[in-house]
Amino acid sequence: GRRGKRHSISAYPLYANTLSMKRSLLHAAGILFALPLRWFTSHEALLLAAAAVVFNMIFLPALAPSLYRDGEDKASSGIVFYPIAVLLMFAMLPLHVACAGWAIMALGDAAASLAGRGTLYRVPLPWNPRKTLAGSAAFAVAAFVGGSALWWWISFAPPVWPRMAIAAVAAALVESLPLPIDDNPTVS
Repeated sequence: GRRGKRHSISAYPLYANTLSMKRSLLHAAGILFALPLRWFTSHEALLLAAAAVVFNMIFLPALAPSLYRDGEDKASSGIVFYPIAVLLMFAMLPLHVACAGWAIMALGDAAASLAGRGTLYRVPLPWNPRKTLAGSAAFAVAAFVGGSALWWWISFAPPVWPRMAIAAVAAALVESLPLPIDDNPTVS
């Protein structure tokens, strides 16, 4: 009836796409590299991010080809855009803010992907039926919690809570837009 017209169940089976789940978990796990940055300078963090870009462009395709989708251009993959986004944040922002942005990108995006695909009954967003309300809500919550935690971990000070909430919700909104480009640089 009426309820079926407003809500739809995605054609994707629950976690049938193990590549997507594997990439989401790797996306989130990348934030573990931010934890030691508490003891690094901004310049050292920038060098590490540059090394990650080189690693993901040159070595990762040979070491882990199973992380790439069939026909995916390895040079323009999200696997390359991810460390580029981190590099840009480190180049333009104070270290604690850049790390919070990294957490927003990594944890929010992974949570959105896992929650959006992991719920049996998905409510699609009106402006992008490929994204779900559950995914966007999970993004905002994970981004707020992760961004706040990493801000505190790196700076030894609590974040500005309203700004962190705005950043998390804004990033979730941007992630939900039907953009023709990889969303890693846009949500960070």
